[in-house]
Amino acid sequence: MALNYSPEFYWYLIGAIFCMIATIIIVWNIFSKKNKTHFYYFFSILSISIFYFFTSFSFLFLSLDLYRASCFAAPISTIFLFLFIDFTSRESVSPINIALISLLSGMVFILVWQENSIIFYDGFGYPSIKTSGIFAVVGNLVLLLNVLFYLYWALRISIKAPKKLRKSSLTFLFGTLLLLSGFFIWSAKYLLMAPIGIFFTGIGMLISIFAWVKEPKILFILPFKAYRLIVLHGKSGVPLFNYNWVEHNVDEDIYSGLLHALNNAIQILKRGSIKYILLTEGVLIIKKSENFLVGLITDKTSKFLTNCINNFTDSFEKKYNSVLSNWNHQTDQFTSAKELIERHFANIPSHL
Repeated sequence: MALNYSPEFYWYLIGAIFCMIATIIIVWNIFSKKNKTHFYYFFSILSISIFYFFTSFSFLFLSLDLYRASCFAAPISTIFLFLFIDFTSRESVSPINIALISLLSGMVFILVWQENSIIFYDGFGYPSIKTSGIFAVVGNLVLLLNVLFYLYWALRISIKAPKKLRKSSLTFLFGTLLLLSGFFIWSAKYLLMAPIGIFFTGIGMLISIFAWVKEPKILFILPFKAYRLIVLHGKSGVPLFNYNWVEHNVDEDIYSGLLHALNNAIQILKRGSIKYILLTEGVLIIKKSENFLVGLITDKTSKFLTNCINNFTDSFEKKYNSVLSNWNHQTDQFTSAKELIERHFANIPSHL
């Protein structure tokens, strides 16, 4: 069987290689920095890589089945992207986002099997394959939704980024704009007579991923703003350690007294525990341990922040367990807890 080494084969293969490099970078970031949150992002980019690889080889072998298989990857990529952004942004996944992408994905999975949804095409002057009819419209809509959602996310990040992260956030936005331009150039491939937009899409994705791997904090500018963390001794209510991400005018004694009063109320009522308290302009997240209490003030809650404070509390207890059991009312021995902040809150951007 003669192989079809068309320009489309090479363009999609180049795009697939770019995306696979980006996937490898994400895997390295996950395991080297133990950032499990990026697993959703990893599966999103991996799905796009599979989409490009399958599409590339469908042109090489002129296989409708390979092309059809590639069409399953794009909706999966969008689903994981939505999950990643929602997971880092809020306490629960947005039902509206999930309903929308589930509806479109379901249409893709059904329409892809319809007769003449994928056809052979020779308008470029060489054998090719393309989608047609309603399936082409829905498929492109899923890809456009993916890119626009990504761009909206990047724009908000660049607008709200603190000065220290401005350069990285703009680099991230530039890569996303390249990705978007690549999509529109790719959509106009039947007018340009070549799918060169795939090249811009791959480069844009690589640039945006390099930006956040170099400075992972840019991905956590939007979801929330952490203000202050404080650790109190359980019985005495004395502050053992505190850390600030923003400038504040809150008196430490008032803050400590509030947490200590809450801790006493929990012990008196014996009705479970308080996870968080809604404030006028924020949230107080509380984590109680046997000998101490941790309070984190932020503008909103999220599963990511909850995991951070839980992990911090566990590490603090392991590190200072012997000190807390025979505490001599000296607080300077807890200053080394800053390394626990750097470990468990490493991605929280500072606004100081």
